[in-house]
Amino acid sequence: MNISIGRPQKDDFDELSELFAITIRDCFRREGIDEKYADELPDEIEFQVRTLKRDFATNGKEEHFFIARIEEKIVGSAAVGTTTGGVMRALGLKEPSIPELKSGYVLPEYQGRGIGSRLIDKCILLLDEQGVPEFAFECGYQLSQGLWKKRFGEPIVVKENKFGEGADQMFWRCRTADALRT
Repeated sequence: MNISIGRPQKDDFDELSELFAITIRDCFRREGIDEKYADELPDEIEFQVRTLKRDFATNGKEEHFFIARIEEKIVGSAAVGTTTGGVMRALGLKEPSIPELKSGYVLPEYQGRGIGSRLIDKCILLLDEQGVPEFAFECGYQLSQGLWKKRFGEPIVVKENKFGEGADQMFWRCRTADALRT
């Protein structure tokens, strides 16, 4: 399987928007929140689309996406960019002083093949190349939290039961050098 990682082009917009819709719907379904949070599903998809538009508008300066392709098909994406208000509040930041690792999504049929890890690695490498000493991120998807804990350790903030009984929201603040894979 030949996977290439690179930057999206403007003509990738529709395919990426569809990737967001497919993967976020799948996440909501697998998390068992698709009915309870059905009203928030379109907002979550639209948030990712707006983030992608900011990437294109700022040429990657505010938001910076990477995409994974197998042949010509986009199978995943991840981004790093300006810290969102929720992460800032949870971590006690007064301003978006550190970047946020955002939105790692891989099409369901391509998950479990290391594609998401490669995309996240590329985001962290970008931060390292830019001399950024640390980054933040959050995760509310229970199925993904175990992967994040394995990779980055325990979160520094946990909002218990944020999405219902036993469904926590977790926040990390990581040193870039520690997060680099060798």
